[in-house]
Amino acid sequence: MRRSVLRKFCIAVAFFFVGARLCAQPAGSVSGRLIDEADNGRAVVGAVVECHPLGDPDNKKYATSAAEGKFALPGLGYGTYAMRVTFMGLEPYVDTLKVDRAAVRLGTILMKTQVQQLGETVVESMAMRTTQNGDTVVYNAGSFKVSGDASTDDLLGKMPGIKVEGGNVEAHGEQVKKVLVDGKEFFGDDVTAAIKNLPAEVIDKIEVFDKKSDEAEFSGVNDGNDYKAINIVTTRGVERARFGKFYAGYGISDLYNVGMSLNLFDNNRRFSVIGMANNVNQQNFAIDDLLDVMGTNGGRGGFGGGRGGNFMIGNQSGVSTVKSIGVNYSNEWKEKLKLSASYFFNTTKNETDALTQREYFSNQLYDEYSQSFSRNFNHRINARVEYKMNESNTFMFRPSIRFQSHDNHGADTSATLMRDDAASTLLNFLKSATSAHTEGYNISGNLLYMHRFGGRAGRVLSVSLNGGLSKNDRDNDQYSLTRYFAPDSSRTLDQYIASRSSGHHMSGRLSYSEPVSEHAQVLMSYNLSYNFSDRDKRSYEMPEEVFLDSLSNTYNSGYLTHRVGPGFRYNGDKAMFVTNVNYQYATLTGDQLFPSVSRSHLSAGFNNVVYMAMLDFRFSKTNTLRAMLRSNTDTPSVTQLQNVLDVSNPLFISQGNPDLRPVYSHNLSLRYVNANVTKGRTFMAAVSGSTQSNHISNAVERADRPGYEVKDAAGNTVIVLDQGAQYSRPVNLNGYWNVNGVLSYGLPVRWLASNVNFNVRASYTAMPTVYNKVRSTTTNTSYAGGVVVGSNISDKIDFTVSYNASYNVAHSRSDNEYFNGVGTARVKWVTWGGITLQADGSYSKYRGITDSFSEEFLLVNAALGKKLFKQQRGEISLRVNDLLNRNKSFVRTVSQNYIQNVTTNVLGRYVSLSFVYNLRVFKGKGGKTYDMPSDYRPGGNGPRGGHGGDRGGRPAGPPMGPPPGGGMPHF
Repeated sequence: MRRSVLRKFCIAVAFFFVGARLCAQPAGSVSGRLIDEADNGRAVVGAVVECHPLGDPDNKKYATSAAEGKFALPGLGYGTYAMRVTFMGLEPYVDTLKVDRAAVRLGTILMKTQVQQLGETVVESMAMRTTQNGDTVVYNAGSFKVSGDASTDDLLGKMPGIKVEGGNVEAHGEQVKKVLVDGKEFFGDDVTAAIKNLPAEVIDKIEVFDKKSDEAEFSGVNDGNDYKAINIVTTRGVERARFGKFYAGYGISDLYNVGMSLNLFDNNRRFSVIGMANNVNQQNFAIDDLLDVMGTNGGRGGFGGGRGGNFMIGNQSGVSTVKSIGVNYSNEWKEKLKLSASYFFNTTKNETDALTQREYFSNQLYDEYSQSFSRNFNHRINARVEYKMNESNTFMFRPSIRFQSHDNHGADTSATLMRDDAASTLLNFLKSATSAHTEGYNISGNLLYMHRFGGRAGRVLSVSLNGGLSKNDRDNDQYSLTRYFAPDSSRTLDQYIASRSSGHHMSGRLSYSEPVSEHAQVLMSYNLSYNFSDRDKRSYEMPEEVFLDSLSNTYNSGYLTHRVGPGFRYNGDKAMFVTNVNYQYATLTGDQLFPSVSRSHLSAGFNNVVYMAMLDFRFSKTNTLRAMLRSNTDTPSVTQLQNVLDVSNPLFISQGNPDLRPVYSHNLSLRYVNANVTKGRTFMAAVSGSTQSNHISNAVERADRPGYEVKDAAGNTVIVLDQGAQYSRPVNLNGYWNVNGVLSYGLPVRWLASNVNFNVRASYTAMPTVYNKVRSTTTNTSYAGGVVVGSNISDKIDFTVSYNASYNVAHSRSDNEYFNGVGTARVKWVTWGGITLQADGSYSKYRGITDSFSEEFLLVNAALGKKLFKQQRGEISLRVNDLLNRNKSFVRTVSQNYIQNVTTNVLGRYVSLSFVYNLRVFKGKGGKTYDMPSDYRPGGNGPRGGHGGDRGGRPAGPPMGPPPGGGMPHF
């Protein structure tokens, strides 16, 4: 039967390709590169290229020049076309061209400066805040005023549809995964490093777009594997410049904060370095938590997935001492070889005191006070190497090396109580001490070869190979004394646990696309992948080092997948449609080597249809709708599969499950974006939803009596729990789904001289769970809204005020409702004589609705400074952190089984003296070096050459006069 179905499928695919070829029409593509003739050959990025057949001006096709000024118009039928290129501040370029072959290359096109004769007429207009072309929204940095020493995250926080919180950037409802500078990758995938260390002063435009995969960028046709990215377009003159920031501060109690960022740009050769050392809990890039060990306070409270490899955005809990350095380098040699690479090193010492208060829905209370000291080391290297042999053949290699080591020492004191109507009864009391050393690495690489066949545009063959090795070793000493009161007894645990994990993965992909008409392509692809991981856990009773075979286990797991299927792509004037439908056969194997059992080897096969469909509809260049439907599978980790008890904390015992099945997910998202260029308004609406088959959840059993027996499916006793202890095991459950919606609206308000952004959010999640053998569904509903007001008065007065509020409802075996409101404010005022006044603060309040709970805290920082040196590039200031000494760190969460409040230590009030110097040196023609005059720098009040309007509200164009004290430097 299976062979018959496969035969019919192959015949259908063959007929599809043959019929498509019969309908094919000859078509070609036009490509070129735009540069500014009067600006040292600077690439023109963001120019609009339009093309239409002679005599048919209504049948236009558009493209936008991207990084390095390159543009491409694919899918043009053979014939003669009229082409027009427009860019604000430059003269339109008009030409007639003939498409008579698969690829028409126009080479380099010189754009000339537009000469304007200005009389005495005064023209006033609002600088264009945003423009939009397809899926790209372009923000004009000149319409969002910030202080001269602001960083990119300060600028992004004022832009509509963009949310910056704790170093994490969200744009149009999606997380930004990469930041590029002038189209070049900048510090790899670390968004935090880019936005915190690049000054806003050198930014001309912010482009938010859906970045295509490497294959799609090569072929010119979207394959649906894109993600949200930001491209920072620098202002003129930055392509040959030295700029950065140097700072140092010292405060009472030997608190210090020193750091720097330096950028050396020389056209295509760009070098950046960032560094920091402080003991005030500051980070300048994300920490790569490869081992999944940071910020967990020992991993209390249940079974962890053990995935690892997560970026920690923002600061850790507690107080940290940080030393870090990062380097980024990119270059291009004769358009043949391109390289971008980054290296990060980070060492962090963290001290955390945490109070955890947990209320279980089973009327049990759990209180824990923990102290921990940890030290973490991180190294990571990322690179992208592209070698273009010729127009038809390209190689691309992306290597990655990550290493981490982590030491943790902690002490906990906890108690569990049973609450009833009359009083609370103490069930158990625990004191423990832990010491752990963890280290590991992850080495991976992706090699991609792409070949473009001659004769027809869009006929592309791509071959990709992926591979990697990983290792995670952990040595853990655990000592605990637990006293139980029903009946009165005590137990001592003194263990040494050695865990050794390793793995490797290999995959390959072969795909071929064939044009079938002027606007359409078909695709055939085959994917083969294999992931292997093993974990050897050995437990010993100390101090005699007695081997505990019941708590030891050696297990390995393999996951092999075959995926094959066709795809179809259509790209018309108004709509683009992409779909791929793949049949996937996967085999999940598991083998328990120790202890040996009769059924040690497990194997299961899974048949799935993995699909993707995406529709982009362009009502106009500023009015777009995107719909995305896709599915994927996710295999459980070896930690989740390993059938061994973890009793390192006697109150929270966990065990793996070798019978877990892969998760099968379905996801749907819709996004609508509208940019009103003339009024400077931006509107965005997005909704997304997902559901999962075989969702992995924890089945929890919590002992409500002494001698509680946990049994397996066969009725055998797994472990006996004392009253108040908990056992958890991962299981597959159906019924998981969630839906999220967000609305964002931004506009300039003239009477406030500010930009105002509104946002409204709502989410609903239904999560199946099992508690004490009873299945139920926990639902979480959240309604949120906020407003951000960003000043647009001048670069002398810079303020941003925001308030976000959320109302949260959690329903499980009991209901819980609570409110959370967070207000923030930041202001900097450069007064007469370079005196600066600066303050920032936040107010947060949690208020329980069902449990009459209330918690609030206020943080206020203030500084008084004086600008120094030429162009006021330096500043010395006296700063008071936590002026009112009322700061707290508090978080409330609601899970399937409990409500939890966690309070951790903070620095508190301190006074420091700091110095900052901003380096801005640019090179003009002939290598002449000069400092950018303040009236002409981005963010100043004078005119600025460029293509997005200037901060003073004049239309963009050539300079209107020389700077004070000399002639106009040429960028």
